[in-house]
Amino acid sequence: MAKLSLTQQLSSRPPSTRGFIPVAKRWFVERTFAWLTGFRRLAIDYEFTPRSHETWLLIANMTVCLSCLTKA
Repeated sequence: MAKLSLTQQLSSRPPSTRGFIPVAKRWFVERTFAWLTGFRRLAIDYEFTPRSHETWLLIANMTVCLSCLTKA
């Protein structure tokens, strides 16, 4: 992370709150992973190489984006 000049930020809910409070950035990531589990090829480890799995992730993300665009 130092080579890329990246910083890590922990996002959590305020300690004084009770119940479910969605944390903005974390909710976005969890929602995206939930969308990707709808793709059967990504739900089970079919791929033998990381490059192949990365390609299927890209295809799944493009499919999700295109379906959102066509609904509008």
